[in-house]
Amino acid sequence: MTIRPILCVFASLAAVGAASFAVAEAHDPVALREAKMTTVGQSTQIVGDMLRGNTPFDAAAANAALVAMRDAAQGFGELFPEGTELAGSNKDAAAPAIWENRADFDAEIAKFDAALEAAVAAEPQDMEALAAAFGPVGQGCRSCHQNYRVER
Repeated sequence: MTIRPILCVFASLAAVGAASFAVAEAHDPVALREAKMTTVGQSTQIVGDMLRGNTPFDAAAANAALVAMRDAAQGFGELFPEGTELAGSNKDAAAPAIWENRADFDAEIAKFDAALEAAVAAEPQDMEALAAAFGPVGQGCRSCHQNYRVER
């Protein structure tokens, strides 16, 4: 089996996983946001491995990963209700700064969503186009994590 089918299957599974978490854990915003971040992280790994040259470029897999990220990020800002700061099961938690500066947090989420929409719309067909499309997405991840995530 070549790497392309493996990457396509991985990206598809990530998207399906996010959808199943949405149905199963809609009542728990912390669990749902962690599930969505897992999907975003898995998809970022696929794209990042291509950009670093760890895996060959595959337009179908790259675009599937971008779509999975975009789909997982939809409604993400709504999963941070008051009282869920520092909650969660993983090594990272939502910082109190989210609720102290909600307008900025919401603006960061909106920029991230716009970057993902643009990346998906670009449908990169080569490494250069993928790097250009993914740059603002990666910057959105970094900016939000630097300002609104607490490492435990």
